[in-house]
Amino acid sequence: MNLYKNTVKKLNELIMWICGILILFMGFLITADVILRSTMKYSIQWAFAMDGYICATVALLAGGYGLLARQHVKVDIFYAKFTPRLKGIIDILTSSLLFLLCGVFVWIGFNTCLESLAAGYTTQGVINIPLFIPQLLIPLGGLFLGLQAIVDLINNIKLALGNTVDEED
Repeated sequence: MNLYKNTVKKLNELIMWICGILILFMGFLITADVILRSTMKYSIQWAFAMDGYICATVALLAGGYGLLARQHVKVDIFYAKFTPRLKGIIDILTSSLLFLLCGVFVWIGFNTCLESLAAGYTTQGVINIPLFIPQLLIPLGGLFLGLQAIVDLINNIKLALGNTVDEED
């Protein structure tokens, strides 16, 4: 089981590094476009569309890392005072909603992606790429989030049974 947990952790950390590099590229692209527009009256035509795709990529793929790093929003005014065992029980109950969300992302996103691939749809605008490429990010994001949610569910089951869970887990 530790192999699974470590593999998912490494995968989500790798995805986060990729997202970080994409964010740096997006910042560079925006900066270059602004400088070119203000100094040379020239605009990089595809910059705005590319920035939108990069932003969507980061938002969809970083969910698993957000869960790994415990950075998702949690209303914990009462939760913080609960015992670890009660926290584990509550997290098990609420994880069903997370698995439902991941399932919808994977199922609907993958079907939509396949439909676009079969129909040959492309994006409209300056960057005319096959539509299934950005749509593929939806099921991938759901998959990465779901893999990390399984790790958290295992930890929550341990907590609910009264066992301790290392911070590394």
